Amino acid sequence: MSIFSLAAALALVGAAQAQFSEVEPNDTKATATAITLAPGESVTGVTTGFAGAGDGSIDYVRVTTAGAPLGIYRHRLALTATDPTLYNFSLRGSPQSNGVPATGDALVQLAGGTQDLTSYMQWYGFGRGEFVFARLTGTAQTLGSYTLTASREVVTPTIIAAPVAAGPVTITTRGRTSVDTEFWVYDSNLFALGTFGNDDETIAGGGSNATRQSIATRTLSDGVYYIAISDHNLANNLGSPSDDRFRIAAVLDSPGSIAGGDIDVADDLDFAIISNAGTVETLARKPGPFGVAWFAFTVGPQDVPVALAAPVSVVEGQSAVLRAAVTPVASPASTQITVSADASSLGAGTITLRDDGVAPDTVANDRVFAASFVAGVAATANPVAVPLQVADAQGRSSVGLATVAVTASASGACCVNGACQLSREFLCSQASGAFLGAGSSCGDLTVVTGASALEQLTSATQLTLASITDGNLDDGRWTVALPFGFSFFGETFTSMSVCTNGFVQFGPASGYSTEYLPAAIPTAAAPNAMIAALWSDLEVPATGAIETQTLGAIGSRRQIVQWRNVRRLSTPSDSFTMQIVLFEGSNRIEVRYGVLSGVPSDAVAGVENLAGTSGISIAAIGSDTAFAPLASCAAGCDGIDFNNNQVFPEDQDVIDFFTVLAGGACATCNDIDFNNNQVFPEDQDVIDFFTVLAGGT
Repeated sequence: MSIFSLAAALALVGAAQAQFSEVEPNDTKATATAITLAPGESVTGVTTGFAGAGDGSIDYVRVTTAGAPLGIYRHRLALTATDPTLYNFSLRGSPQSNGVPATGDALVQLAGGTQDLTSYMQWYGFGRGEFVFARLTGTAQTLGSYTLTASREVVTPTIIAAPVAAGPVTITTRGRTSVDTEFWVYDSNLFALGTFGNDDETIAGGGSNATRQSIATRTLSDGVYYIAISDHNLANNLGSPSDDRFRIAAVLDSPGSIAGGDIDVADDLDFAIISNAGTVETLARKPGPFGVAWFAFTVGPQDVPVALAAPVSVVEGQSAVLRAAVTPVASPASTQITVSADASSLGAGTITLRDDGVAPDTVANDRVFAASFVAGVAATANPVAVPLQVADAQGRSSVGLATVAVTASASGACCVNGACQLSREFLCSQASGAFLGAGSSCGDLTVVTGASALEQLTSATQLTLASITDGNLDDGRWTVALPFGFSFFGETFTSMSVCTNGFVQFGPASGYSTEYLPAAIPTAAAPNAMIAALWSDLEVPATGAIETQTLGAIGSRRQIVQWRNVRRLSTPSDSFTMQIVLFEGSNRIEVRYGVLSGVPSDAVAGVENLAGTSGISIAAIGSDTAFAPLASCAAGCDGIDFNNNQVFPEDQDVIDFFTVLAGGACATCNDIDFNNNQVFPEDQDVIDFFTVLAGGT
């Protein structure tokens, strides 16, 4: 028997996430904007329409999930907007009649708005690139843009460690819960069994005997099976079987997707599996709004002990727990069961799984064996096979299989031998490097002290409507050449875009924006690679100007962009003056403020990297703020305990330093390259030695 991994080989953390936009017209399922979204990617749009209005402003989006290794995945599409409660956000499907799906549009799941407490839609897939339809409607007040962001989470099913015999198998919630339940059974390849599902049971005679619990009996052969169970309505693309009493609920359009339609939380979903091997009672709870609970069980002979392992997802270099549920032989009963796993393909050797209640095993003698391991190999595109060996004292044994998906560790800056490079944390460790943190880059910025006040520009170049690159003096921008190369988040630029709405951007030019609705920093939505002094819906009146000027000598120049006496759109009482200053060589940034007649409540200020994945906000707009690149990976100076005798500062360190400098021997001393700049011997080593000795840095 085989079981497939339930985890994806995810893309590197920190990679740039795509940003898409809806394409009009898309006010029906037939004209829906079709898009494939990987986790973290998003689509934006604007809608002021509502159902039945016929105004063409309703938005439909056909979202296809990115492919992944075969497994169970919970997908979400989260809504963010200035006021999400003004939107009606729903997952759409098609109607069915008497168990036969029909063409059309039907509600499967309602999310967002005032109707419930969530702002996301949720469904499940299996890594095959399934799709769903989302619909978003708004009101006359939803003039701003919304964003729908995709996320994905691996689901590990609960293993049912009890014998189930081949032949007629019944699954039922009757008498075990009062909730209106629904389930579907899936095969080992995670394809739904065509008729093995049930919403409302059918009981002979109907009437008071009919309940909303579920029951279905089908014939199963040896193999691994999965149960998806939730409350009404649980929708995949299949029509209701003939012995289902409720055969009119909406279905999904995509083969492979399945979704729970009810927002209730943590419902009781207890059920039983009944076969010729007996009845297996199973406790189940709904995992949150729109949740579906997943279980795995084995159907097969009981002449040898069998181990069914839950698939595992582990980040490279980190630890995880491998669990296997053992079904013993009933007669003669298995005793002294042992389980081991050959995890050499994970760099973990052979591990022994135990059922003794000692962590990571949670309950002793429950026939669920567990062991921790560390993934000592790099992320793989496909799950890794880990053979299991299970045996009992009666000399009976069998071989099982666990699958482990090794996913990528966080990506960020890695310092190796004084050089900075982007790397995953695991690979950085393998190279004996120092990892600077998830999402960090070799050019990350930090807030520093010493920001200067607004400078007077005496010979500035005014950016006018005649020279504008795009737009107008309300929402417009200019492409401005820089007099020196400027490094921003580790990438060097020779030009920038200056926008009327209070921000500048660096390349690529395809990402330049005149967006007038500010968003929190950071966000993947445009504009990215941005410095914002006061991002709001601004305009340049006749009494105002946007100006640039270069000050300072070559090698230490300052490029200044100034917004002088600008204002919010159509607000004559406003007057805002601020500057963004770029420093040659140091790549320092200063945001300076002059007169602000009152900061708009929606205004945003700060810096954001090229992908919109990290940034720093200026919380107190109007407070002069400076940013500078983080220290490089170049090694700092050695410690002042030059002779490493654990006594410092002392005269002997100085004596030994000059002994080595003169070419003498000192077995316990550091090398003479005190400042670790790879140049030695040199005067700077002596200068730096005495600087540190005196308490300097």
